[in-house]
Formats: sequence, C-alpha cells, structure tokens
Amino acid sequence: MAEKLGVQPSNLILGNGSNEIIEFVGHAYMAPGVDVVVSQYCFAVYPLVTKLFSATLVSVPAKKLGHDLAAMLAAITPRTRVVFVANPNNPTGTAVSSAELLRFVEQVPANVLLVMDEAYLEFLDGAADLVAQIRSGAKPNLLLMRTFSKIYGLAGLRVGYGIAHPDLIAAFEKVRQPFNINSIA
Repeated sequence: MAEKLGVQPSNLILGNGSNEIIEFVGHAYMAPGVDVVVSQYCFAVYPLVTKLFSATLVSVPAKKLGHDLAAMLAAITPRTRVVFVANPNNPTGTAVSSAELLRFVEQVPANVLLVMDEAYLEFLDGAADLVAQIRSGAKPNLLLMRTFSKIYGLAGLRVGYGIAHPDLIAAFEKVRQPFNINSIA
C-alpha cells in the first residue's frame, strides 16, 4: 500500500473498517471539554464516537445537502480538536470541488486534526490529491481515511486504512487493539 500511495509504511495504519480509524481519533483526541466539528448531514459514526468520548459535537448546517466549508471553518474555536469532512459525503453523496477542498485544508489550524473521509474517493473525477500533503509533510494534522469496502466491494473483510504523518500514526498505534485486523482480511 505504501508503495502504491508513494508514502512510507510509517504513514499508514490499518483498521477494522474505517470505523475503527474513527475510534482511534476518539481515543487520541476526544475528551470532555473538546469540540468536534461536523456537517449537519455527516456519517453517523462521527457523532457516535464523539458521544462515546464525551466530547461536544458541533454540527454545522449544510449547504444544499453538502458541507459548508466556510461555516465549518468559522465554527472552529480554541476548544476544537477535530473536524470531520467526507468527500464525497456519506450519506448525501454531495462533493465539494478540488479547489475549494484544498483551500479548506490549508485554512484548518495546525492544532486541529482534520479527518478527511475518502471512502468514496474513487467515485470522483478529478479528486484533490491530499496524499501529496502527507508525502510532503506539509499537513501533520491531516488524516485521510480510506477503505476497500466501496470501490473494491470488500465490505465483509472490514479493512480500512488511515494515511497521515508518522507522528499521528504512532499516536493511533498506542490506542489500537493488538490483532485488530483478522487473518483473512
């Protein structure tokens, strides 16, 4: 995977689906008194994990059923530790342009973890290459989540993966259960 993505193995973590990667974020970043910013119509697991770790969910009203990235940026406060964005979005299927997404990524403060859920990335034409941000080390606060479930039709295997700066991956490795991926997967 590292060779295919042009990253180092230390930039990758595997999870029992992307859901487990989201849980790693919860363990490493969420606690009482911490804000988590999401779009109004977001993947159902983001609010569940936020609640699990007693963090505060900040739901930003959608714009035409999609992410209002400007409003999401405005919702970031000193209490914000995590922002979740799925592009294309699940459950609405909406997507933001590559240019708009790249501007957003650049504007998220360095002390806030930006989790980009790219589970449906392969269904986009001309998707932004956010892996380049990982390769260059430009955004150590960026986590990309992907899965083999959608485009590869392997949902039953439950293999998701995260791509991020090695320090972020190391933090997730500290909270990951041993043997979290089964031998068939």
